[in-house]
Amino acid sequence: QSRLEFFAPLQRHVVNFARHGFDHILGGADHVVFLVALLASGISVRRWAALLTAFTLAHGVTFGLASMGWVSVSSTLVEQAIAASIVLVSALHLLSVKVALKWELIMVFGLGLVHGLGYASAMREGGASQLIALSPYPVWSILGFNLGVEAGQFSVALALYALVLVLRRLYADKSDAAWQRAAGFMSL
Repeated sequence: QSRLEFFAPLQRHVVNFARHGFDHILGGADHVVFLVALLASGISVRRWAALLTAFTLAHGVTFGLASMGWVSVSSTLVEQAIAASIVLVSALHLLSVKVALKWELIMVFGLGLVHGLGYASAMREGGASQLIALSPYPVWSILGFNLGVEAGQFSVALALYALVLVLRRLYADKSDAAWQRAAGFMSL
């Protein structure tokens, strides 16, 4: 877990919070499941980069606001909304609903806002939200955290991409729809 060092150099704060963000993504099954369900609807570097960045920006906004104590939402409500977001994204895949990138970005940004509140709530309950509120560089700490989140998401996307390549090679005669539906079903 990141530590607060009052007289540490700025770059150490950024690196500590980047590590924390990276661990947050890879350590939270809800994030990994959400990302797999979200990315499984189509393999496109441009689409994936846009969706992951929209999620990170939204996640960072609400995480930052909540960490600074400027926004507070019931953790029970937020956790239910996060579960609903996973079900929503999975249902879109299971029903083969195609959403234009513009609308998908808006949806992912909204869901990222909810996920950011969830993480801030978890940090608050664990007493860790003070790490940012008391940091001499709160904005840089939040930025570092978001860089770590983006790196964690990139790692998940890279692993998913490698898995898709293997599945495509093994099942060359099948369409992508089969594994996309399977990813949606497993996310539920």
